Amino acid sequence: MSPRARVRARGIAALLVTALAVAGCGGDDDPGGTPKPTGSASTSGSPSESSSGSSESPTEGSTFGAPATGALLELDHAAVNAPDGWVRGEDYVTFQQGAKDATGASGMALSELPAAPGPSLEEQAANSIRSGGYVKDPTYQGTVVVHDVVLYHVAGMINGYEYQEEFGTIFDNAAVTITLYFKVDNWTEAERQAAVDSVLASVKWKETIGD
Repeated sequence: MSPRARVRARGIAALLVTALAVAGCGGDDDPGGTPKPTGSASTSGSPSESSSGSSESPTEGSTFGAPATGALLELDHAAVNAPDGWVRGEDYVTFQQGAKDATGASGMALSELPAAPGPSLEEQAANSIRSGGYVKDPTYQGTVVVHDVVLYHVAGMINGYEYQEEFGTIFDNAAVTITLYFKVDNWTEAERQAAVDSVLASVKWKETIGD
């Protein structure tokens, strides 16, 4: 699949996830996998449960370290930097921005669409996995705190050559998703984790309710 097709596919998946979230579907779905500890970029205060109203307890851990300084992706409710050296891709839809590495084989996307609060983070993760259309399904990894907002974390191989990391939540009546995908032949596990950590460290949330 070409980089352009991958970005579009991830946009369609985000749209389906949001539609399911608004409808409140998937309440009893098991997203699979065993939650694993993840880091936390939250440095002070109590983590927000976001507008999803989730009662799940986020996994606490070490900070993510230095924020990424690559291409800036920015939508109405969130902004994030791509890993160092990554450049902006062409935007094909208004609800998603993307970036790619120098080879064009690995990339990331920031997506958001209107959504109503209600589904738990685990339900949102299950909806994302179900609607992804993957050759291989990634698994639910628990939750992670990113600057006081709790997100679900889904990760794993999605075909024979790509590893995907996805983080999402409903924030300020918007379904916000950060997705990174890596060609495994080009990245070690440690390099992937470092890239993901730097991206999460760079996230900025922008509340718009009441503006």
